[in-house]
Amino acid sequence: MNDLQYKRISNLTDAEAVWKTLSPNKSLYDVWEFRFTYYKYFNYPLYFYTAFKGDEPVGLLPLMFNTDKQSLDFFAGFGYMEDNRVFLKESDISITQKLIDMIDLPANLEYMHPDMSTIVGAEVHDYNYFIELKELKTYEDFINKYLSSDGRRNLLSQMRKLSEYNFSLSYDNVDDLDILERWNRLRFGETSSFAERPYWNEFFKEIAREFPSKIITLSLNGEKVGVGFVLFHNGICYGINSGYNPELKNIGKYLTLLKIQAAIDEGCSIYDAGGSGAFGWKEDFNLLKKHLYTLKK
Repeated sequence: MNDLQYKRISNLTDAEAVWKTLSPNKSLYDVWEFRFTYYKYFNYPLYFYTAFKGDEPVGLLPLMFNTDKQSLDFFAGFGYMEDNRVFLKESDISITQKLIDMIDLPANLEYMHPDMSTIVGAEVHDYNYFIELKELKTYEDFINKYLSSDGRRNLLSQMRKLSEYNFSLSYDNVDDLDILERWNRLRFGETSSFAERPYWNEFFKEIAREFPSKIITLSLNGEKVGVGFVLFHNGICYGINSGYNPELKNIGKYLTLLKIQAAIDEGCSIYDAGGSGAFGWKEDFNLLKKHLYTLKK
C-alpha cells in the first residue's frame, strides 16, 4: 500500500478514536476502557504511530513514552498488559513493519501477541497460560483432563484435607480486594504486584465495578483467609489476582480451582491464567501455553 500516510498521534481524544476504530476487541487487553483505567494514573506522553489511507486509519501501533524508564512501551503496558500488537484494518505485515520502523526512541515492547512474531527483531519473551473450558462442567473435569494421574491423585488428596477446614464462601464484595492485597503483600513482600505497581488496589476496585467480574472470598472461623478476583470479556475469564493466608497449605490451589469454576459457570470457553510466567502452579497444572514476544530498540 504505497498510498498510505504515516503519522504520530499524541492527543488523547484522537488516540482513543483511532484505537476504538481499529481494535478487534477480542481480548480484554484490546479494550480502551480497561487500559485507560490504569494509564490515567500516569498520563505518559502518547506515541500512537498510525497509518492512514486518506482520512481513514488502517493501522495503529499504540505506544506511550514512559518518562520514568525513558523508553517507549505499549499503551498502559507497564509489564502487565498482554496481547500487545499492531491493530490493522486488514492483515498486512508490511504496515506492521513500517509502523515499527517509525520508532525513533528507545523502546522496550513486551508481552506481544503471536501476530507480532514475524517483525524484524522480535524474540520469544515469555508464555501466556490458559485452559480450554469447552466440555468442562466442573473444576473436577479440569483436574481429570489436564493433570497426570499422579497430579490428580495429589491434588484431590490436598483438596480433601482442605475440606476439613469447612470454609465458607462469599462473593462480589469489592472491599474484599483490600484483604486480597494484604495477603498478597504478606506472601510476596517486596515482589508483590502491589508493591511494584502504584495504585494497583484502586485499579482493581475500578475494574471490578466497571467490568463483569467475580470476587471469591474464603472465610474460616469468621476470618477472611483468601480472595480471588476474575474478569470476564468476550467468552474469556481472566484470572486477575489472588491473595491468601500462606499458612493454610494449598489454599492457593483451591482458590485457583474456584476461579476456574467461576469461568465455567459464566459459560466461558477460555480461562486465561492471568499474567505471564509459570509461577509454579501453571506448569504443575499442565496448562496450555502460547508464546509472547518482545522487541527492544
